[in-house]
Amino acid sequence: MVAWLTMEISKTNKIIIIFGFIIIVVVLGFLLYKKTKTLTNASDGVLNVSTTTTTQNGLQISSEGTGDYKIEQVPVNEGREVLPQPVPDLNRKLVFLSSLNLTQEAKDIITSKVKDLQSQLKKDATFVTGWIDLGIYQKMAGDYDGAAISWTYVTKLVPSDYISFGNLGDLYAYYLKNNALSETSYKKAISNAPKQAYLYIQLAGVYKDVFKDMDKARAIIDQGLKNLPDDKGLLEWKTNNLK
Repeated sequence: MVAWLTMEISKTNKIIIIFGFIIIVVVLGFLLYKKTKTLTNASDGVLNVSTTTTTQNGLQISSEGTGDYKIEQVPVNEGREVLPQPVPDLNRKLVFLSSLNLTQEAKDIITSKVKDLQSQLKKDATFVTGWIDLGIYQKMAGDYDGAAISWTYVTKLVPSDYISFGNLGDLYAYYLKNNALSETSYKKAISNAPKQAYLYIQLAGVYKDVFKDMDKARAIIDQGLKNLPDDKGLLEWKTNNLK
């Protein structure tokens, strides 16, 4: 009897152990399936990822994540160069002023330089030095309207530039005969670069020779000396011209 009970208990223990093992296998299998399913959904794009895009101070700010998230700043219109419009015609033919009596060799050199600069500017219209040089060669040819177009475009590309405004001041005073634009251009150049003594001297010369207004000439030289009190050029011009 005792032996029989012992055998029955042993059978019961075996059944319990086997049943417990089966439960463990089922649970592990379920967990493994769930993990695999989650990874599969993520790779298929099923995993829920929230994305938010806003614009602040000219930047697109994109955030994305599933709890943790990253913020990425991307400039609006990235890679695009905004050019002032209209861009001057870079196929414009150079016009030579006959009264300059330039030799054919000089004309050929100027023409070659102009075409080369136009070609460069077609590739990169933001090439400021190219526009300034183009205006210089146009002026050398006597193509004053062309020079005005080139230098005016520089003032649109870089409103803080002083060289282009100074060049326009001289061009309008002595070649295009527009005193008002000459004065305005020089004053803008001086505003952009108040430490450039030559701008005061050139404008003083325009006041003296073109405007015939020595009071304005004196005033602009005095303005220059306030900013550059020891400048030799300003002091010399004042000594020689304002007696």
